[in-house]
Amino acid sequence: MRILVLALRGVHLGYLGCYGNSWIRTPHLDTLASEGVVFDHHYSDCPSPAGAWNAWRTGRYDFPVPQSKTASGLQDSPDLLSILRGSEIPAILISESDTASEGGAEKWHDRISFTADEAKSNFSRVMVKKVLQADRNLKSHNDALVWVETNFLAPPWLVEESSDDYFSDAGDGDSFARPTEPLENPTIGWVDRSDDLMFARLQRTYATVVSQLDDGLGQLLEELRRRERGSPMMLIVTADRGFPLGEHGLVGDFRPWLHDELVHIPLLIRMPSGTAAGSRIRALTQPADLMPTLLEAFGLDIPEIHGSSLLPLIRGEQERIREFACSGLRIGNALEWSLRTPDWAFLSPIFPEENDPSRDPQLYVKPDDRWEVNNVLQHHPDLIENLEKTLSAFIQSPTREAAWRPI
Repeated sequence: MRILVLALRGVHLGYLGCYGNSWIRTPHLDTLASEGVVFDHHYSDCPSPAGAWNAWRTGRYDFPVPQSKTASGLQDSPDLLSILRGSEIPAILISESDTASEGGAEKWHDRISFTADEAKSNFSRVMVKKVLQADRNLKSHNDALVWVETNFLAPPWLVEESSDDYFSDAGDGDSFARPTEPLENPTIGWVDRSDDLMFARLQRTYATVVSQLDDGLGQLLEELRRRERGSPMMLIVTADRGFPLGEHGLVGDFRPWLHDELVHIPLLIRMPSGTAAGSRIRALTQPADLMPTLLEAFGLDIPEIHGSSLLPLIRGEQERIREFACSGLRIGNALEWSLRTPDWAFLSPIFPEENDPSRDPQLYVKPDDRWEVNNVLQHHPDLIENLEKTLSAFIQSPTREAAWRPI
């Protein structure tokens, strides 16, 4: 079986139609969602390019802890590429030249690169060309993995001239006395939350780029459907992390504030057999689950890792694979952990950045408070004590046995 993974960088979940957005045009991703399975609660364990790649490639968590400022990475961990190579299943990487996945480049069967300028100027043409090139390189192989990574959604953003009219009217119902111009190169960092016009420019520019990405993916998906009539493939779309757009005073991954806009990421899986097409899975899943999913799809044994294959969820054989999902991120000197359940989101700053605004523990009711506006921590002292103990024990446990303990 052929498997194609589209790993996008910096996808704000609130800007995809299949995840609830009603004012941005993403018809191709929405169609893909209707053909496949949508995972509603997919949370990054380490929302960064390197953190995502570690989870994808090893099936293991690698949370930052106070005692160490370095991540263990791939050392002494099972390795997806090594397992595939040992089973004579080729893996081809299609990416820009600066991607985190270049580590262990010799383990890829082939590497097909493109420049950021190429992708920004004509994303659909570049993607179709590169994926077809990979397809030609794999002619003699029935089983293969093609992994595509792109920074298309990362600023600076290139807004097409045909999008000018979009900025004259607010698609979300707001209105301004004058047209809002694109904000193509936003400052990554603090943002003035009282500047409504700046927010409109920021959010609508990102929305336009998301629509442009969707257009490009549409042409790629059309070509794939044409070519896979005789040999269906498994298609996976996901992201390394979200992209804050000022919801909590930040733009981009400037601080490790593990709010929904940073850690909640998309995961769409279209099975070659059409299994569970159009369904949604509410179980808590994480990037470490992708490696065992790929191995099971290829019919390979799964080593002892933290992640679990998602195929039993898709087939309806399981309802959940973990009781909660944890995240951890260090940026500079700042470190934060979080724990999420279907009912709660608990954020625990470990080391705030010096001179930053006060950053205290926070608790939010899920799913009602989607964007985490109302901190209810003071109303649930007993729950907080339990969450703190569970989170600390899980992140600092090398076996992660706590993942199977109910709260």
